[in-house]
Amino acid sequence: MKNLKRMLAFVLSICLFATLPAGSAKAVSVHEFDEENIVFEEAPEYADRDQLRAFVARFYRITLQREPEEEGWNHWVDQLENQQSDGANLAHSFFHSAEFMDREITNEDYVTMLYSAFFDREPDEGGFAGWLDVLNKGGSRDELLRGFVNSQEFTILCDRFGILRGYMKEGAQPANPGIAQFVARLYTVVLEREFEPDGLNGWTQKIADGEVNPCHVAAVDFIGSPEFTQKVISDGDYIRLLYNAFFGRPADDGGYSYWMDQIGWDAPRNEIVYGFSCSEEFRNLVESYGLTYTEEGHYNPRNSNPLTHGIGIRGVQGDPDPYPQGFMNLYIDEFVWNDTFGVPYEFEGKTYYFTGDLDDPNGRLFSKVRELNEAGRAVNAVFILRWTNYPFQQILCDADAPAGAGYYLPATSGEGGDTMRALWTKLASKLQEYNLHIDNFIYGNEANSSYYCYESSYDVATKAAKYAEGFYAMYDIVTRYNPDARCSIAIDHSWNLTFAPRQVLPAKAFLDNVVANLDKKGTVNWFVSTHMYPAKVNFSNLWDGNPSVTMSTDSEMFDARNLKMVTDYIKNTYGAQHRVMLTENGFESNVSGEANQAAALAYSYYVAKYNDMVDSFILNANNELAAGGECDFSIAGKMAGSVWSYLEDGDPAHKAWIDRTCLQVIGVSSWKDIVPGYDE
Repeated sequence: MKNLKRMLAFVLSICLFATLPAGSAKAVSVHEFDEENIVFEEAPEYADRDQLRAFVARFYRITLQREPEEEGWNHWVDQLENQQSDGANLAHSFFHSAEFMDREITNEDYVTMLYSAFFDREPDEGGFAGWLDVLNKGGSRDELLRGFVNSQEFTILCDRFGILRGYMKEGAQPANPGIAQFVARLYTVVLEREFEPDGLNGWTQKIADGEVNPCHVAAVDFIGSPEFTQKVISDGDYIRLLYNAFFGRPADDGGYSYWMDQIGWDAPRNEIVYGFSCSEEFRNLVESYGLTYTEEGHYNPRNSNPLTHGIGIRGVQGDPDPYPQGFMNLYIDEFVWNDTFGVPYEFEGKTYYFTGDLDDPNGRLFSKVRELNEAGRAVNAVFILRWTNYPFQQILCDADAPAGAGYYLPATSGEGGDTMRALWTKLASKLQEYNLHIDNFIYGNEANSSYYCYESSYDVATKAAKYAEGFYAMYDIVTRYNPDARCSIAIDHSWNLTFAPRQVLPAKAFLDNVVANLDKKGTVNWFVSTHMYPAKVNFSNLWDGNPSVTMSTDSEMFDARNLKMVTDYIKNTYGAQHRVMLTENGFESNVSGEANQAAALAYSYYVAKYNDMVDSFILNANNELAAGGECDFSIAGKMAGSVWSYLEDGDPAHKAWIDRTCLQVIGVSSWKDIVPGYDE
C-alpha cells in the first residue's frame, strides 16, 4: 500500500500534573527521585476526602509511627484527590523518606510493616517466613516493597479507599507517569468505556517492564481486541475512530477520502491501522508521554493474525479473488514420505522423512502463504488426510482403515502420532524461519462425520477422545512457535443429528466431548471451523420452514436461520473467546434456481456479518455436478455472482438491488425481520 507511513497526524491532549512548589514545607522528607517515574492514575469517582485522609493517615502511623501533621496530611490528600498521585507513588514516598530511612528497622519489623500497610492485616505464618527468608539471605527490601505494592491484595485495599493502586517497576521505582495516561485514553476512545483498575495496572506494568511495545498495545491489544473487533462498525466509522484514537481530532475531508479509497481497494483494516501507528506523528505522541518509540516489537500486519483485526469475513475456496480471507486445503499425505523420496528430519531422537517442499521457502506451499501474508489476508488452512495405498499407513488413526471414505482422522498415538508431532514441529518451525504465518489451523474436515474424517468406532466419546489427542498435539506445537495462531475444531452442520450411511455423529455432542478432553490438558484456546450449508444441502430455500432447523439447542441441523443459536451456545457455555469461522458455505442452483441461490447467499452472508461470534464466511463456489457430485454451487455468471461482487462495495444502487431482489424472493420486507442484529 502506498504512502501508508505519511499524511498521519497524531495529536493527543497531555494531562499536566501540578507538583509541590520548590521550597514548600514537606512533613515527609523524600529522597530525590525523578518525578517522571511516577504513575498518576485517575481516581475512581467514589473517592471522598475523608477516605483519602484515612488512607494517608495509615501510612504515617505504620511507617513513621506517628500521627500526621496537618500540612503534610493535606498535601498528600490533595495529591490523591486531584489525581496527581496514587497508592504506589505515596507508598514509595513514605518508604523512601529520610524520616523512615533514618529509623533502624529489623527485617522482621519490615515484613510485618509491609503486611500492615498493603494488606491491612497481620502476616500469615507461611508468608511471613518466606519473605523474611528472602531478606535474611540478602534479598532487596525494595523488591519486597515492589511485590507488595503490585499485589492484588493492595489493589483491593486501594479500591476500598477510593484510589488506584499504581505500579512499581524493578528497583521499586514508580513507573513512568505517562504510561497510565496513554493506556487510559485507549480505554476511553477505542473501547468507549472507563478502564478497570486491573486492566490499567496490567497494561501499565507490561509497558513499564518492556514486555510490550506501546505501539503494539494501541494497534493490536486495543484496536485488535475481541471487545473492539466484535463491534459491528462501518468503514467510515472505523476511519473516524482511528482519527480520534490516533490523532485526537476529527478526520479532515482529504485524509478521510484517502483512507476510504484504501478500504475501497480492499486494503485490510489491520494495514490501515499499521499506517496510522507507524507515522512520525505517532512517534511524537508516544514520546510526548515519556515513552520510547522503537521499531522492535512494533506492530506489523505481516507478523500478526489478521483474523483479530477486523479485516472482513469474505473469502472463496480456491482463492480466485483478492478477498480478505484466504483458504487452503493442505493434504497431510503429501507431506509425509519415505527414505527413498523424502528429506530426513530429526525429531526426538528419530528420523522422519517429509516432502522437500517444507525446506523450500519459494516452494508452492510457502509461496502461497507469503502471497496471502503480504496482502494482509487471513490464511485459513484445513489439514486433511486422504487415503494412501502406499507404505505410510502409520499416519492413519486406524491402520486397517478401509479405502473409500473422503478423508481420514490422522494417527494420534504410537509411530503415527510421533510422525504427526514431527510434522507439526517442522511446519511450524519453517513458518517461523521464513517469517510467515498460517492464521487458522483447521484440524480435519467435518470431523464428526466418519465419511469426511474416518475413525472406526462410530462412537462420539471414542472418536472425540482420539480427535482431541491429535488436535492438542497440533495446538501445543503450533502455538509454541506462533502464539497468535488459531487452532480450530472442525464440525459440520448436523447439530444433533446422527445418520448413516456416512455415519455422521451429532456435531454438538462431538464438540462438547472434544472440549471436555481438551480441558484435561489445561487451558486450550480452541476455535470452531464449521460449514453452514443449508440444512438440505441441495435445496437453497432456507426460509422454507424446515422442521429440522429450530432455535432450540436440540435442533437437528443448523444453517443461517439458527446460526445464532449455535454461536450463543458456544459463547454462553465456553466463552466468547472461542470464535467461529464459517469456512465452507455453498448454495446450489441446479434444483433451487438462480434466484433462490442468490437470496440464500445474501441472507447467509448478512447472518454471519452481524453475528458477533463469527470471523469468516468462505464460499464454496464449485460446480460439483461436473465432478459427479449432486450440487452446483458455482456463482459465476449468475445472480449469486452479482450479489457476491456487490456485497460491501459501497455502491447504494447495488445495495438497493440486492435488497429489492433477494427480499422479494424470501418474502420479507426487511433484513431486520430475519437477520439478528442487522444494521443498515
